[in-house]
Amino acid sequence: PDDTLLATVVHPQNDFYESQGLTLSFTKSSTAGTRRGVLAHVGYTAAGTPVRSYQEADPKWNFRSYVQLLEPAGWGPLINVQPLDPNVHDAFIVPRPDAGADIYYLRVGGGSFLAAYRRYLGEDGTLGPEQRVTNDRVEHVEKPRARLLANGLLLFVATQRISNRRYDIVAAPLVGYAPRP
Repeated sequence: PDDTLLATVVHPQNDFYESQGLTLSFTKSSTAGTRRGVLAHVGYTAAGTPVRSYQEADPKWNFRSYVQLLEPAGWGPLINVQPLDPNVHDAFIVPRPDAGADIYYLRVGGGSFLAAYRRYLGEDGTLGPEQRVTNDRVEHVEKPRARLLANGLLLFVATQRISNRRYDIVAAPLVGYAPRP
């Protein structure tokens, strides 16, 4: 909203670098962690507050996903996206038109496959209740994204595992946003 560029670059399975300003000048992130399975994305809330999603894996390759809001003194505390599940990943932010943002992420659904979920993120860091986005017919999805299109439609896109060697791209419109607390 203030024409400042905010970007992350991931060094696979190791670390991430971030840039904030009018030019892209990357520095190593100060976020502490195990530095395995690192993934980071940036986004904004409806009010324009920058948000960073961040994931890392434990030694068994279970992922924890977090979000952080940018505060005047720097990135705020890590907020665990789903503390009740030890394997949550691919979190990213979609701003809402009303307030805050929605966090989209993956975790095991109604079987042994990954399903997409979302939660409301308030400007103060509060989380709303979890809502499942994909159903059991879709089965295993990866790399989810949702985008608000110019016509007001919220479009969900992901890759769906058909076999160990084949993934298809799936897309569907979503109704509304994640429930607020």
